[in-house]
Amino acid sequence: MSQQRLNRVIQALHTHRLDGLALMPDANLTYLSGLTFHKGKRLSLALVPADGSPPCFVIPALEHGRAEAAARIPMRYFPWHDAEGPAGALAAAVSAAFGPAARGCTLALEYASLRVMELRALEAVIPDLRTRDATPILAALRMVKDAEELATIERAVQIVETALERTIAQIRPGMTERQVSRLCSEAILAAGAEGESFENIVASGPNAANPHHSNTDRALQPGDLVILDCGARYGGYISDITRTIAIGEPGAEARRIYDLVLQANAAGRAAARPGASGAEIDAAARQVIEQGGYGAFFIHRTGHGIGLATAGGRHLHCGARHLPAWRHRRAHRGRRGHQLRRRAQSYHLRARVAYCRGMRRPGEQGDGAIRFPHLPSRATWAGRALPNPPTGRGWGNPASPYPNHGRGRPAQL
Repeated sequence: MSQQRLNRVIQALHTHRLDGLALMPDANLTYLSGLTFHKGKRLSLALVPADGSPPCFVIPALEHGRAEAAARIPMRYFPWHDAEGPAGALAAAVSAAFGPAARGCTLALEYASLRVMELRALEAVIPDLRTRDATPILAALRMVKDAEELATIERAVQIVETALERTIAQIRPGMTERQVSRLCSEAILAAGAEGESFENIVASGPNAANPHHSNTDRALQPGDLVILDCGARYGGYISDITRTIAIGEPGAEARRIYDLVLQANAAGRAAARPGASGAEIDAAARQVIEQGGYGAFFIHRTGHGIGLATAGGRHLHCGARHLPAWRHRRAHRGRRGHQLRRRAQSYHLRARVAYCRGMRRPGEQGDGAIRFPHLPSRATWAGRALPNPPTGRGWGNPASPYPNHGRGRPAQL
């Protein structure tokens, strides 16, 4: 499969009239070669020539052995030692990849991740280097998920859903956000993840007004709503799930806004049809929120791509006019998580609304649940994740298979 991906990249280089591609140790290199490295202080660059010859990998000598053993495609290696530095190895790799007269060649570079260190090194060995942004070229290729990728993402979703269930069952008043965070991290690993997709977020009470909250030692209190935002990495691919839990019974106002966001989520998923653009999907969800009177608080995009990265590929927002046609639309909920599977991307669909009372910054919520920065003291907690069904079922529907739907008072802690 990796060789097929490489062939597609080479074809794209020809289409865009590029001499080659330079890749950092990041998701794109993993996608093409199966190699997983972090960006260290030592220079590492993979050079992919457009002529179809094997890529040339400039790599620190201490990483050479494991790279050669793990690579899924043939590569030529140019290791370097700290004592000599990378300049000689890079010059040799450039000559091997693009010929001894590489002056003025045009390379696709990862503008979003390439550092000045790598750029200056390339400029030093390729006089009159011309560059193009590789991001849209590679994103268009990575958006198309094959069956193996989809199955891996589904497994990542299953892992984090299992972890969330185990975490929520252990939450008690008086625990701090950091304590809950540790429980969540441990549960994700115990469920079979290679690691977390990102540093999980536990935002309680007024902290829930910050969508990218940093966990603190604040203790969970009666009257809090608690946001859990986490993901699992499995087979290199990630999941991204957000849940709102309550300690006690959610108030009428909370339920009403929950139903509104649930309707928006359902509308967005229904709009995900062949030929639909990201802007159209965003508009379908956004219209529901606006008609419900909360349009001014819908200050974020409706969804984002997932795969090897937590927010890769295209996004679902009003400016996303060009989105490849969907081959099929299927709501994959991983029990209670929604991932839209499409020809060009797996999407993390977020129909979120901010509800702010006396707070400077409105909160937000993902996956069709709701986020409240703060509610009056009459709001009590349920200790359960607010349900996130795949259809428009709402509270009080006895036909709903989801916990606490139409079954009266949610279970207490």
